Amino acid sequence: MLYFQTKPNPAFQALLHDALELERQEISRISVEKDCDVWEAGYGAVSEHFSPYSALVTIEQLLLASSQETVYRLNDYHYLLIYECLKNYCALHDDLVQEPDLQHMTMPEYRRHAIDFQDTIDVYFWDIDCLFLSGTLPPHEFDLGLSCLHNNDSSYVTTDLRPHPRYLRLTPMTDPMWRVSEHNEHFYTHSYQDPNLR
Repeated sequence: MLYFQTKPNPAFQALLHDALELERQEISRISVEKDCDVWEAGYGAVSEHFSPYSALVTIEQLLLASSQETVYRLNDYHYLLIYECLKNYCALHDDLVQEPDLQHMTMPEYRRHAIDFQDTIDVYFWDIDCLFLSGTLPPHEFDLGLSCLHNNDSSYVTTDLRPHPRYLRLTPMTDPMWRVSEHNEHFYTHSYQDPNLR
């Protein structure tokens, strides 16, 4: 399981898995075709910090970790990639749910209306600092022993330096401090409403 602000419920787990899997397939295609123009045009901030290959490897790690019992800590690189995957998936999903014949193409185990992407981010993300990864340190001062999460400071990330593989490793954690949801309901298979993803 991945460490978010709120403990992922089954609906969010399904949403996250489908979003990561969809992007895994698309980025795999881009990587095989070596289509840099599509990569840069379609993936904006992600393309500044990831190559298609490193994004693909990281998504595969996230997919694997998200289905495990162990809770894995994330950093701003991971959150940025997940944010973009969720944003793209929610846009696609919201288009498809308008077409009755296509509703089964996203999250088939759940009958869903449109997903409020911003509400989802508010519930599950600690913040959106990952969108502001910026370079304030020259590369020679970039300490690979530090991480964004340890410092709560994105200044250790540089826009002209892709993340070192050490930053993309997922680390297990104990005793996660989940935020208690304001909702007492739970989302069950075949329900229409998810209180955490209104």
